[in-house]
Amino acid sequence: MMGTEDELTPVTRPSGLYRDYIASEIKKILLSEDVLIKILVDWYGHPTFIKQDWGQYWSSVTPLLPPACLNILENLRIARKQYILERFSHSAMISYCFNYFCLLEEVLDTLKNVCDGTAKSILLSKVLGFENFIIGWADGTSGLACGTL
Repeated sequence: MMGTEDELTPVTRPSGLYRDYIASEIKKILLSEDVLIKILVDWYGHPTFIKQDWGQYWSSVTPLLPPACLNILENLRIARKQYILERFSHSAMISYCFNYFCLLEEVLDTLKNVCDGTAKSILLSKVLGFENFIIGWADGTSGLACGTL
């Protein structure tokens, strides 16, 4: 029997409690304005959640975007924030999805005029990878899976 001072680890924690812990951590991220990038899992199954704030996530592509795309990106940020504040309501979802597809359409139009293959790759990976994340080993040896929100 464990003493009260013993910390529960993924190995000693009852599975239901551990599942609840993971669910609560993911819920915290979902209810924040952060963008989940990766979940890294250590040998014991303990996850580390890697996230970025909105500005960090988009910083590598904002210099590549024309003003129209930047405006749509800002509209997406506002719609996403409202979607979170309304606890993922149907009406807020419609606006959020609409703004995402507006951004995607505008970026695809923008890419017609971009000659740099690296810039195209970066831009597409950010837009298409938005709200998707990698699940991998904490030591970085290989990916296990991916997920989307």
